[in-house]
Amino acid sequence: MEYVNSQFFRSSNMHIEDNRININACRSDDYTMTVESKDGHSFDCFVAKKFDIEPRGVVICLGEIFGLTDYLKDVCRRFANENYLAIAPDLYSRLGVSQFSYADKEMAHQAATQQLDQRLAIDDIEATIKEAEKFGNISLVGFSYGATLGWLACSKNPSVQYFAGYYGNRIALYTEVSPQCPYDLFFGSKDVSLSEERKSIIESCIASSNNHFFDVGHGFDCKDRPEDFDQETSEVAFKLVLFNLDQYL
Repeated sequence: MEYVNSQFFRSSNMHIEDNRININACRSDDYTMTVESKDGHSFDCFVAKKFDIEPRGVVICLGEIFGLTDYLKDVCRRFANENYLAIAPDLYSRLGVSQFSYADKEMAHQAATQQLDQRLAIDDIEATIKEAEKFGNISLVGFSYGATLGWLACSKNPSVQYFAGYYGNRIALYTEVSPQCPYDLFFGSKDVSLSEERKSIIESCIASSNNHFFDVGHGFDCKDRPEDFDQETSEVAFKLVLFNLDQYL
């Protein structure tokens, strides 16, 4: 597989402008929406919407193992700035927390992989989708562990029109299913958490047209972790997501 930055755009009719995307938080109406899952559990969602604009569709944002962080809220605001209604469910609410600090990586990893019931987390995503459908067509964008949850949710729910997964390395564990919608996966070729085994599975089981490898590490979209953030790659990936949102929503 060829490891690229923007070369994969050549295979589409997409026009990439040279101007840089503003990745900083935009002005938006931020509010909290409460959703009830099918087992009666209620949880909050962070919602961002641009002032006085009818949204073009809905982007549900699923966070990393750190949960509903300020970074994830800023991701929502970025999509709101592009005239989408963006929603981030608090998937850790069943554990009695909303987020972990980046310094507590091991604790966050344990919460995501050992304490959080993955089936219930997907039920909460399903409930968010159901509630959000009243606002427009649905897309999911997931980051790291959230990308894996999004992958699984999209494989079950035909209501999702588009899915984008950022560095969702655990997707390699679930290649027996796939989204029922168009999708893009973004990985870092320098991601030390992406084992050779998982990388091989992803490359062999998922069409190369859906995989986009960049010469960066894990977490390249998170500006709140400067050691991981890569602005150029973040912008390139975001432009492709916006292009496909425009196509499919």
